[in-house]
Amino acid sequence: MKIHQDEPLDFDFQKDRISGFFNVFKAHFWALCKKRYLYFKRDYKSFGCEIFLPILLIALGFLASSSLSFSNWDPIKLTLEEYSKDESNMEVYLGGTIGTVS
Repeated sequence: MKIHQDEPLDFDFQKDRISGFFNVFKAHFWALCKKRYLYFKRDYKSFGCEIFLPILLIALGFLASSSLSFSNWDPIKLTLEEYSKDESNMEVYLGGTIGTVS
């Protein structure tokens, strides 16, 4: 179909524009989901690496954390005995060199 120059074009961008924050977000999210589906349809191995492998690793992490009993460990004692009371011997890290505070 050929459009002649003298024929007026009857369309309005304001009618076709999506308005509202949630509606724009929903349209973009749906477009990204359709794009992801088309990529997965071509490359099904990536579906396993992006969905099933992380689920498997999370499940293994939950299994490992539930099988170990951390409640039997002795509590850590936080005391200041390890720090030197004489500040003149304190070593500090200053941009690549170790020096003493004087």
